[in-house]
Amino acid sequence: MSLLGGFLQTMGTRVFCLAVTVAASVLTARLLGPEGKGILTVLGTLTATLAQFGNLGLTAANVHFAAQRPGERPQLAAVSLWVAAGMGALLAGLALAVSVWRPDLLSEIPLSLLVVAVLSLPFLLASQLLQSLLLGMEAIPAFNLLDVFRTVVGLAVLVVLAGLGWFTVAALVWTSSLLAVLGAAVTWGLIRERSRMAWRFARGFLREMLGYGMVFFLNNLLAFLLLKSDYFLVNSLLGVREVGVYSVAVQIADLLLLVPATVATLLFPRLSAIADTAERTRMCLQCARITAGAMAVGCALVGGLGPWVVAWVWGAAFAPAWVSLVLLLPGVWILTLENVVVMHLAAERLPLAIPVLWLSGLLLNVGLNLWWLPRLGPAGAAMTSSIAYAAVSVGVFWLFQRRTGAGWAALLVPRAEDWRTLTRRLRETLGVRVPAGA
Repeated sequence: MSLLGGFLQTMGTRVFCLAVTVAASVLTARLLGPEGKGILTVLGTLTATLAQFGNLGLTAANVHFAAQRPGERPQLAAVSLWVAAGMGALLAGLALAVSVWRPDLLSEIPLSLLVVAVLSLPFLLASQLLQSLLLGMEAIPAFNLLDVFRTVVGLAVLVVLAGLGWFTVAALVWTSSLLAVLGAAVTWGLIRERSRMAWRFARGFLREMLGYGMVFFLNNLLAFLLLKSDYFLVNSLLGVREVGVYSVAVQIADLLLLVPATVATLLFPRLSAIADTAERTRMCLQCARITAGAMAVGCALVGGLGPWVVAWVWGAAFAPAWVSLVLLLPGVWILTLENVVVMHLAAERLPLAIPVLWLSGLLLNVGLNLWWLPRLGPAGAAMTSSIAYAAVSVGVFWLFQRRTGAGWAALLVPRAEDWRTLTRRLRETLGVRVPAGA
């Protein structure tokens, strides 16, 4: 599959899955209200955070080594399964021990539901690590099929539960854990169709994988914690009801961030393949200007329509979420630029300064939240997120400018050639004949 074809398929898959996820969110919000949705959000974010800790950067290593060393894919699969089992069990045990030691941290979350949620960790990790192997094999259709399978089956189960009158928080937590087991089994089957399997744990191979993936692990973990730490802080200081309301604003922001994330996914291999630094910089700047312009329009539309859309789609109880959404939008826009520009830095080698920036942003976010949340409510969480995103992004821009010499105008001010390039590529993609000299 061509790079453009893979991009279009992946982007289409992500949009479809996110649309299904939003539909599931609306159904959950309508039937369970802010408190029930808040409990599910806290449990879902907790398991996702623990899985982020547990992957140890092997998702990046799997992609790299599966593409570079096809003959070692069975060993990669074996290491992935052993790590998933070991780290999943370890993190589940730690989560339960902390919840017993400090029950005030998740005071409104029933312990029985926490047990069910964290026991899914080995299966979530197995799915995550094995799916990254599919990406390294360039099995893009299978990689995307897994995402479609999980989201569609998840929504179908929700509809069935609602029809049977079993739509409760406990039923949804059990269903999520069972779907994690099913997802791991399906991912395993797709790997077996494409590669031999091995079971022996190769300690030396794991060391090599960790050596490659550790910087990516630190960067992705800190970025994830910054993006998701608000949920835990809002839950701790304001309660699960406010988490449920705030989660709607975050979900809409995530929908907007899907665009730059997909652009970055496509741009990274392109920039990596360009040897000439000046040409790499020119392409990155042009993509940054186009993406920033498109996202500025998107953020303005979402901000203007937010008060009506949130109340109409999710229900009147979630109407206050639009305030948080509007305050998140500046941070979303500047994070758009960061997503694109950081690919230029990563195309050579991801600097250790990038994880340091995310750590600084995380500490800033936590500190401001502890100060503002009791005074401003969820709006304070949105404000601190935008400030933290801006701080990280400005740091990345500074590193980019030091390496390339490009000024702020080159990064932000649109140019006529950007529009010509964009329209020409759209015409080529759609099969429209482009006149000579266009």
